[in-house]
Amino acid sequence: MSTPKNVHRSAMACVLAAAAMSQAAAEAPQLDPAHVRLVPVDKKLDPAWVQALTARDEREVRRGKELDWIGMPIGGLCAGTLYMGGDGRLWLWEVFNKSGRGGLKEGGTTGQAYVKPLAPESPFEQRFAILVRRAGGEAGTVLPLDRTGAARIEFTGEYPIADVSYRWDDVPIEVALRAFSPFVPLDFAASSYPATVLRYTVRNTGSEAVTCVLGGVLENAIGRHTGKRGALIRRNSVVDGPGLTALTCGAEEPPAAPAAPARPDILFEDFEKPSYEGWTVEGAAFGAGPIEKARIPSYQQITKLRGGRMVNSHSTAPGDSVGEKDNQTGRLASRTFRIERRHIAFLIGGGAHAGRTCLDLIVDGKVVASATGHNDNELRADSFDVAAYEGKEALLAIVDAVSGPWGNIGVDHIVFCDVAAAEPYRLEEQHDCGTMSLAVIGGGESVAAGAQVESAESFCAG
Repeated sequence: MSTPKNVHRSAMACVLAAAAMSQAAAEAPQLDPAHVRLVPVDKKLDPAWVQALTARDEREVRRGKELDWIGMPIGGLCAGTLYMGGDGRLWLWEVFNKSGRGGLKEGGTTGQAYVKPLAPESPFEQRFAILVRRAGGEAGTVLPLDRTGAARIEFTGEYPIADVSYRWDDVPIEVALRAFSPFVPLDFAASSYPATVLRYTVRNTGSEAVTCVLGGVLENAIGRHTGKRGALIRRNSVVDGPGLTALTCGAEEPPAAPAAPARPDILFEDFEKPSYEGWTVEGAAFGAGPIEKARIPSYQQITKLRGGRMVNSHSTAPGDSVGEKDNQTGRLASRTFRIERRHIAFLIGGGAHAGRTCLDLIVDGKVVASATGHNDNELRADSFDVAAYEGKEALLAIVDAVSGPWGNIGVDHIVFCDVAAAEPYRLEEQHDCGTMSLAVIGGGESVAAGAQVESAESFCAG
């Protein structure tokens, strides 16, 4: 990794090289007259227009409905895609190394994002709020720092800096947020933080003293996509030192449990029948029965199915095009069964929409385990660890509740077993393994939870 000094040397080398090139250009032959006639040196540009290109204009301030469609890139270097919303909320959070598309949906590169822009969304909980106590008052007012808690919000985006202001009619403070990821030309060290800086400034607009406490919540989202496959333990730790209080979220694998003797496997469903006998069908997506391998559309390129049939809500859906088929929805619910082994193993493919294109395990009317496809038609081995539910009644549901790209699910060969066939889960190999942190930097008093507020969660929830 180069030091700032080396970067400056590289920059100086570039300047010297440019100077040498300029000298060489000056010594070069004159341009062909025909070329000059085509592209004249003096283009007769209006001097006023040229000057306007660099003239400083008034800042563009966004308010009201304009805030709905703001997503300004604000993430740190090599840390994925993070957007600042018009009301100061952080959203998108494409930091899990999952799609690499910068938030674009399928077809996003064709202009779809302009016709139907992304709405701000976050895959986990993260928010800020401010607690305001007036002089002599014990109870305070909790104000979320977003559109749900501020009467008037203004946003100004001038990359790489976003400025957001919050004002209230009945609370005598103003809050100014300046958000950025450090970017200093020619300064590598100062411009390479995998972090976003949120600098809050509070101003008292009244005549009496007020006490303010700024609080934030960060959900531990490590292993959010892959953690369901293994017994993942999420850990939070707090670092408290001079000028810094930081909450760091991570995860680890639990100690391996001693293996118990394996009982014979129980084949629950192989989908080799022409009908869904034993299953309750809802919607049109799943058709009249499992699809035959020979009738699967060739463009799906489904691989690794077991036997001659499988469930696939795209292949069996009515429609003459990919879009028409993916727009169909439905649900298959199995007969009730007793859990008699430590695992339920299966093959799964299709869309990666959590809770919407999935195989669900339902116990006592609640979904206790769920698996999705991987936005890929290849069937992959997966499993549920159901040791905690052994002896209970349960059922399985195959769900396609998505109309749109990858709005389908494929399932085959469901087996009850004591040894899962899925590949072993290794945390360090997962695309969503790592750490994330929420830190308070600088002077002043800061707490993780305790004396001033019962917890960050209860504080920000009001």
